[in-house]
Amino acid sequence: WLDQLNWATHEGYFDVHGFTDAQGEVVRNQVLSEQRAEETARALERAGVVPSRIRWSGHGVAARGANEADRRRVEVRWVAAAD
Repeated sequence: WLDQLNWATHEGYFDVHGFTDAQGEVVRNQVLSEQRAEETARALERAGVVPSRIRWSGHGVAARGANEADRRRVEVRWVAAAD
C-alpha cells in the first residue's frame, strides 16, 4: 500500500485517526483511540516513514459504523501538499 502511494517522492503527510466503539467509559475510549492511532503511526515508522510526515490523533467513539466492530478502527489517509 505504501509503495503504491509513491509518498517518498511527494510532499505531504499521513493523517492517522483512531476510533473506538461505544462500549465502556468515555475517558477510556478516548485513551484507547489515541493508543490505536499512535501504534499505527509507529507501524508506519517501522515501514520507513519519517515521524515528521505522520500526524495522528484519537477521536474516541466513532460516529459512524455499520456495527460496533466497524467502529473499532484506525483510518490512515495520505494528504498531499498543495502546490
